[in-house]
Amino acid sequence: MPLTQIRLARSSDLNELDVLVAAYHQFEGITLALETRKRGITQLMESNELGRIWLIEVDELVVGYIAVCFGYGLEFAGRDAFIDEFFISENYRGQGLGSNVLELVAREVSQLNFAALHLEVAKSNVRAARLYAAAGFEARAKYRLMTRKLTE
Repeated sequence: MPLTQIRLARSSDLNELDVLVAAYHQFEGITLALETRKRGITQLMESNELGRIWLIEVDELVVGYIAVCFGYGLEFAGRDAFIDEFFISENYRGQGLGSNVLELVAREVSQLNFAALHLEVAKSNVRAARLYAAAGFEARAKYRLMTRKLTE
């Protein structure tokens, strides 16, 4: 497997990161105006309270990103984190990179004293669901993620 690392995204990475986020949004069918998307990326990069965005590098080449947002859960008696977006460029999928990145991110989040790490996966994305299960994520059959948008 190629040398993989993650590093925190910086403001100088905004344009490169935006291209990756746009590719992920296209893959997922997410429609978001360019300025709204860039504003969201910038806010997350600039606030340690909101979460983190890590760039995924293979042999020093950026091939993806993972965005983690922070919250709190009474059920976990502490802070929890949510993998909001996780994208690896198509040419780098299927090489064990996703498993490696999930382990690196879990380690980072754990060192920040979080009690739980969550994610969601499309029911149709069987390949990703297998990856997440192999990385120790468990489906919570008793629960269903539901959302109410408060802004456009």
